[in-house]
Amino acid sequence: FYLSLQAAAAGLGWAMASQLMAADEIADGRLAAPFGFVADGSAYHLLSPAPFEHDTRRLVLLAWLREEAQATLAAPPPSPPDA
Repeated sequence: FYLSLQAAAAGLGWAMASQLMAADEIADGRLAAPFGFVADGSAYHLLSPAPFEHDTRRLVLLAWLREEAQATLAAPPPSPPDA
């Protein structure tokens, strides 16, 4: 996804990406989402070889990741263009 977003920002075409992956580029005006975003049921998962419940460091990381994702998703999506 990162390379396709870079190519689109450089004017080499279009890219399809999740709202989470493109949020920074859209926020600073390097990319636009003219048709907004569509919920497709995809998800991100954090995997660990050890359980989280007894490791404060892992719990802090998990909480931070959730907050960052929620903050990005809470931002209003761009409006589609008038047809």
